[in-house]
Amino acid sequence: MGNNKAAAQIKKSLKIRAVLFIWAICLGLLPMAGEALAEEERALDTIHVVTPEWAGQTNRDGSGLFFEIVRAVYEPAGIHMDFKLVPWKRCQAMLATPRSDADAMLCTWKPHARKRRLLTPAYPLYVEQTAVIFKKASKISWQGIHSLDYRRAVWLRGYNYHTDSQMKSVQLSLQHEVDSYEEAWRQLNLDRFDFYIEALIDLDAYIREKNIDMRLYQKEVLWRTDAYVAFSNTDRSRRLIAVFDREMSQLFQSGRLAQIYRKWKQPFFSEHWEAVSPSKE
Repeated sequence: MGNNKAAAQIKKSLKIRAVLFIWAICLGLLPMAGEALAEEERALDTIHVVTPEWAGQTNRDGSGLFFEIVRAVYEPAGIHMDFKLVPWKRCQAMLATPRSDADAMLCTWKPHARKRRLLTPAYPLYVEQTAVIFKKASKISWQGIHSLDYRRAVWLRGYNYHTDSQMKSVQLSLQHEVDSYEEAWRQLNLDRFDFYIEALIDLDAYIREKNIDMRLYQKEVLWRTDAYVAFSNTDRSRRLIAVFDREMSQLFQSGRLAQIYRKWKQPFFSEHWEAVSPSKE
């Protein structure tokens, strides 16, 4: 009987020691958890952006419409923008890689982002006008988007215009992707394609840069689409998105967003920002 009592006391003592040991470990981890949380908070002082280089939008020197908007959104919240210029497809790959230090890419459409499981804010960054250019010598009578039916079209690799909802009813006879503006213009001028489809802002920038004689060409706007900053699918990105929507709302309401657009000589379609309801913010 005495042996049983002693054994019970030993067992109880071991349980108490085990509980105390676990409690000590938990107490020891609390400062570590606090430090990790503090480190996460400190890490949000920078947003790491990847993007192709687009003249007038994401210039190599850090200037440009898109870069200025991103800074105007994040700097009031104490967040610095760091950027790397990389090709479009690499941007997408970097955001899909969990260990990548990239938080966001400029500037993409929601269907593309969703397809790659990337996150987007409620507010757009930009309203992209998609345009088409063709040679006047081709004698094409422009009658709207269906003037593309049974014709050949070329565009930059990765843009996938043929998958856009606006193109669903268009029946191209041939579509092709190239890696540069120069190659797209060359294919058009060699009459290998009837149309070159491109973002209007990029078309205009290239035309200005190369001093292209537009008396030889006709340019038409096909459609307008909201374009977004796309974020990696992480908790950190969700916090960055919350900051984006909060600050973008203030930027728009104050009129400063329109001022930035005017500075860069770009049209500002205010209704695209007005259309974002408070419930989406």
